[in-house]
Amino acid sequence: MKKGMDALKVKYKLGALILDTEDNELIIIFDNDCGGIEKMRYFKLVKNVSLTWIENKIISVINEVSAYKNLTKVFQKAIKDVDVDTYATTYGIGIHTVLMSEEELRNKSKAIFNLLDNKGIKYKLQYSRAMWVLKIVISKSKENLKKINTLKI
Repeated sequence: MKKGMDALKVKYKLGALILDTEDNELIIIFDNDCGGIEKMRYFKLVKNVSLTWIENKIISVINEVSAYKNLTKVFQKAIKDVDVDTYATTYGIGIHTVLMSEEELRNKSKAIFNLLDNKGIKYKLQYSRAMWVLKIVISKSKENLKKINTLKI
């Protein structure tokens, strides 16, 4: 199994691939190419873990990150005239809020929310722990992804 895990790590250019049978989880660490920050994903293991099952989980994570990386480009084009500092994430879009008043954030973000609302794109808002980033967490449903693809310019 270790040899197969090492091969998957090389094949998918992972920073680490750890199978933790004691805590019953698979830990995948990789560079998601969205700002160069490494991300971790945890999956609860099924009873009979095979290399195929692990590879399918890796592909799932990589596809999700790639989808959001591509969608970020779509959003950047769609909101190019908005005066707000946004960046790509695996959850959707982050908006820097440092040194912004609530009113300024609301006014600058209005165009983004109008765009999402007008297209019927489902999302929810969250703040980072330090309250420096407003997170637009975009639903990953198939219907939502179809709507997002209509934003392509």
